[in-house]
Amino acid sequence: MGPFATIEEAQKIALEKGQTDNRSCLECLPKTGSDPTLAARANVSQHGQDAEQLIEQQLNGKLDLKWQPLGAIEVDEGAKLKFPPILNVPGLYRFKALHPSGAVSVYIGETENLRRRFGNYRNPGPSQQTSRRINVWATELLKDGGRIFVSISIEGRASIEERELQVDLRYKAWRRLFENWSLLLEGTQDVESLNL
Repeated sequence: MGPFATIEEAQKIALEKGQTDNRSCLECLPKTGSDPTLAARANVSQHGQDAEQLIEQQLNGKLDLKWQPLGAIEVDEGAKLKFPPILNVPGLYRFKALHPSGAVSVYIGETENLRRRFGNYRNPGPSQQTSRRINVWATELLKDGGRIFVSISIEGRASIEERELQVDLRYKAWRRLFENWSLLLEGTQDVESLNL
């Protein structure tokens, strides 16, 4: 939205919309005024083509993620989900289900602690809506004769313009990037996604 006539007007709208980053922007505010950030950006824009090249820059990147199979989810004697053993490590996980009808569905998630997350699916708390939903789905599917296979990924690789990046799955931003990328790839196959 914008442009705005004054910095105050732009900041007021940003606060009303819940925007925490309301620094000056050449598209929302005029190119004159006493704001030092705005003045610096106005100076950059005077360089014409150089500024346009910075804005229009295209980066080519690559992501690599390998799923490691862990085993299958089962239902124990107490009618609770039983997951394959896993460490307390950050990473991504994928539940791939084969239904008795032959249909395939998948759920992909990310977490800072895989063991704790699987424990949440086994014993979901009253406020854990997603954990409760997946628990009910998995329990019913397994009772009906379906199978659910678990895979994890605890490391990924990324590069931009042939330059290798340091991927650290302890950081949520990296996990979310790989989670969303994996969901896009799974969506290209004839698989029902449970990530709704």
